[in-house]
Amino acid sequence: MKLDIREKSINTQETEEQGINKPELNGYDTVVPVVNSTDIRGMKNDEDIIGTMGSNNEVDWYKVRFDYNGKANFYIKPMSDDLNIDLSLYKGDKKTLVGFSGNGPGSHELITIYNTDKGVDYFLKVENKGKSIKSYIKYYARCRIYPYIFKDVETVKHQQQDIRWGFKQLDCKGCCIRRHGCYLVCSAMVLNETPKKHYEYLKNRGIKNCPYPIQDIATLYEKKYKSEGKRDGIDRLDFLKSSIFYYVYMKSIPVIVRLHGSRGTHFVLVTGFDGNISSNKKGIGLEDIKADMFKVNDPGYIDNKTLADSLGKGYEKLTHIEVMY
Repeated sequence: MKLDIREKSINTQETEEQGINKPELNGYDTVVPVVNSTDIRGMKNDEDIIGTMGSNNEVDWYKVRFDYNGKANFYIKPMSDDLNIDLSLYKGDKKTLVGFSGNGPGSHELITIYNTDKGVDYFLKVENKGKSIKSYIKYYARCRIYPYIFKDVETVKHQQQDIRWGFKQLDCKGCCIRRHGCYLVCSAMVLNETPKKHYEYLKNRGIKNCPYPIQDIATLYEKKYKSEGKRDGIDRLDFLKSSIFYYVYMKSIPVIVRLHGSRGTHFVLVTGFDGNISSNKKGIGLEDIKADMFKVNDPGYIDNKTLADSLGKGYEKLTHIEVMY
């Protein structure tokens, strides 16, 4: 499944004179710079900007407004050791300083803000603290937001060891919910039922509960059913994480996840997302999603709070996902 989340355009205003995208990075330039110390130039997320400086104490100003809360990096790289840049970041106006970097001549400067506010103007001050130079020297500038994304899909939480249903026998010989009922319990949570009620509902209709027939269950409860991956031992976390994110974050649908490893097979329910991921000109960068960003209800281990926790219990591979909605 290919997920395309488009980032809204950032509110910046640029004049025709300010429209520099990717000039050649050849260090020096004898042309007078297009941005002077009184201009405020618009800066966009993940945009490459080339500025120029020559005079001592010369200042360039940039303004950016992000469409997400989260962590943000502001980065400057001089094209020559002759340029000594100090980087300052102001929030809301040009008076409230929230970040500074001044590492000396020719050094890269980086400011990281961990709680950037959505819809607030940030002003970046780029100042030449070194000597005046006959030829203007170029510098490279960029900012990037790492949006903080939180989602909690409301679901009931149940443990397969609960004495109210843990010792009920499954239709597979020698199996009970306490030891082998993680799949049934995950499904019960999706259906907003207790495992006991779900177990008895299937029994009363003569439906075998082991192996658990999830597609038949979806039909019985008049739910749509979709799945991705295979029931094997191949790890598909990197392939399936965008789909899990799509269902949980975009559709508010909990996802049943099949894990496999040295301890056998286990099922958990992904119910939320909590983390910072990168962004670019096209939108959110889903490739940065990690297992510890997914929140889970793990029916076998009450202390497991994230998908990474569950994978670390001897079920090292994520092979298959399923949804009912």
